[in-house]
Amino acid sequence: MLGLWIVIFTRVISAVLILRFPVFGYLLSIFFDLTDLWIFEIFNSTFGVHYHIIDKILDMLMFIFAFIVSRKFDILSKNIIRGLFIWRIIGTIIFEVTKVRWIFFIFANIFENFYLFTAIRIKHFPKFSFTKKNAWWILILLAIPKLYHEWFLHISGKDMLVYQWTLRQIEKFGLRVQ
Repeated sequence: MLGLWIVIFTRVISAVLILRFPVFGYLLSIFFDLTDLWIFEIFNSTFGVHYHIIDKILDMLMFIFAFIVSRKFDILSKNIIRGLFIWRIIGTIIFEVTKVRWIFFIFANIFENFYLFTAIRIKHFPKFSFTKKNAWWILILLAIPKLYHEWFLHISGKDMLVYQWTLRQIEKFGLRVQ
């Protein structure tokens, strides 16, 4: 149970940090999203039947705070982010209704990559010319790793390899809390 509370705490705090630190907060949120398995295993917590729902709620919290920050972006970026945000929400709803995992591949979370690209571009490369013409190329380039990620997690069946590797590392380094 302690593992669940640590996961919820770290995910909520990092999501809130997005409002003040758009890039750092989002990267921290991704980090804590990716490490929830470690925390559960280290603290001998069980995922529980309902963790998937909690995870999706925490994901949405992260997306909502990023969406709020994106309201300050240029109009083209703002419109793209709005579309990608709605696309991911639709995909999440369809998945929750159907429980068909490949839905996440079709409704890939390109929102995440585009948000980070835009937040970094605005902060560190303000002179970069972002136009409708190069937006398509940028979206395609950002979609490629995300499509692979979604395929790996939701279609390939290789996600269990990551879980097994995680368990080996926890045991190897004696990280489990008794």
